[in-house]
Amino acid sequence: MSHYDNKLKEIDLTQSLRVSKVVTDTITTCICEG
Repeated sequence: MSHYDNKLKEIDLTQSLRVSKVVTDTITTCICEG
């Protein structure tokens, strides 16, 4: 069970990082275009 939980946390972290990157890219693009 704990191994499964660890896997979920890894996936969650990866998704969070991906979202952060998208948000950062979007903000950067807005600043550049604005």
